[in-house]
Amino acid sequence: MAKNKQKPKTKKKLSVAAKFLIAGLIIIAIPFLIWGGILLNDYLHSHDPVVADRFEGDLVNEITDEQINQVKTDVTNLGDFDDVEVDLKTATLRVYVDADDAISQDEAIALVDSIYNQVTSDLDVATYFTSTDNVRMYDLEVHVYNSLDKVDDDDYIYVQKIKNAQMTTPEVQVVSEPKDQDLVDSIYADQYPETTVDTTSESDGTVTPDADATTNEEAE
Repeated sequence: MAKNKQKPKTKKKLSVAAKFLIAGLIIIAIPFLIWGGILLNDYLHSHDPVVADRFEGDLVNEITDEQINQVKTDVTNLGDFDDVEVDLKTATLRVYVDADDAISQDEAIALVDSIYNQVTSDLDVATYFTSTDNVRMYDLEVHVYNSLDKVDDDDYIYVQKIKNAQMTTPEVQVVSEPKDQDLVDSIYADQYPETTVDTTSESDGTVTPDADATTNEEAE
């Protein structure tokens, strides 16, 4: 018997037009693939926190936890205080001392100086609290007050001593004593007009009559 001969299969070749079409589609798709990858990456990392060191290259002499604890111990030993707190945040070392309720303003000023001297004895000013042209260092704050419960009382005392890294000498400020008492009185009068007293009429012992009452009496 004669065998049936099968014709060999031939591969179809792409036409030149088809090749150009495919190449064009690939070229068009490349930018979309790139942008799609960027968007996908942003979406996957959208909840990741942004971490950066704002003091990179600064604070070359680091204040350690051991040094902070030593400062707290030494400050506590300076007197019989209600509370002493020392913390270091955003390149600022802060010392808070809750002193005796009966402390006077002069005593608080002397105490804030004593505490400042103790802190700078443990941590040298030039080493830790003085910046240079190229390196930023720590700021220092010392706060002394008699009681936070006395904020609205006349005997409230709050004194602070500040030495930022750019200052050559520290500054003492009595926070509980306004620099401009007249301005404070004016603001207080605006906020609480019902508590103000007509001091002009009281100065000569006379009382200024109410305008409405006077008008009513004249009408009668």
